[in-house]
Amino acid sequence: MNLRSKLLVATVLLAATAAVVYIAITPTTGTGFERSKAPILGLPANAANIDFVLRPAAPVSAYSFNTDETSFVDWSERYLGLEDSREGHVSIQGIDVLSGTTTMIESPDGIASSWSEEDRGQYTLFDRKLGRAYYFAHTR
Repeated sequence: MNLRSKLLVATVLLAATAAVVYIAITPTTGTGFERSKAPILGLPANAANIDFVLRPAAPVSAYSFNTDETSFVDWSERYLGLEDSREGHVSIQGIDVLSGTTTMIESPDGIASSWSEEDRGQYTLFDRKLGRAYYFAHTR
């Protein structure tokens, strides 16, 4: 094996090791995280008390956090591209962080947006009374 081949093999092994270490140290569930500590990118600047379940193998993501209505709407439209919203008594599918089971999240006074195509989708809900946002996504 020549030097170039050895370097290529070493690089591939190093990258694979780094990926395994990253997956091993990145939390897949958590409650009460600060925005700067949560493994979720793009949350509103004022997001707080973040709970999450991330299942890359499924792949499913669900999280919730405290925020205000304006920040939620901006986040849903700009970051996620979800523009069609419903208001009033709304619900979306989600995951209970503590049990890891699928559940329906409902709000008697909220805003919800969704997008789905075939077996992929993104769903958001904001509960006005609680000041809490919820997000659920699934892909192939």
